[in-house]
Amino acid sequence: MMTRYDSPLRTPQTRSLRGRQRTETVFEYRTVVVGPQEPVGAVRAYLVSEAEQNRWELAKTILYQGGARKFWLRRKVVPVSSLVAGGSVR
Repeated sequence: MMTRYDSPLRTPQTRSLRGRQRTETVFEYRTVVVGPQEPVGAVRAYLVSEAEQNRWELAKTILYQGGARKFWLRRKVVPVSSLVAGGSVR
C-alpha cells in the first residue's frame, strides 16, 4: 500500500531583529510515496485522516511519469516549556 519515511527535524535558527531574538518556525516532515495502483480516493482519505488526527498538512506533491505520487506532509514542532519538563513554579 503506502510507504512512509520520517525525516529528521530541522533545527531552529535564530536571528536578531532590531535588538530582539526571533526563532523561526520549525517543522517536522514526513514523506509518503504512493504507487500507481493505489486509488486516488483511498490516498485522499489517508491524507485527510493524517491531517485531522495528527495535525499534518500537505506541503508538496509530485506526480511521476509512471503514475507514482509523492507527498510531503509537515507539522509545526511545539517547544516544551520548562513547567511541563519538571520546572518549579514560585
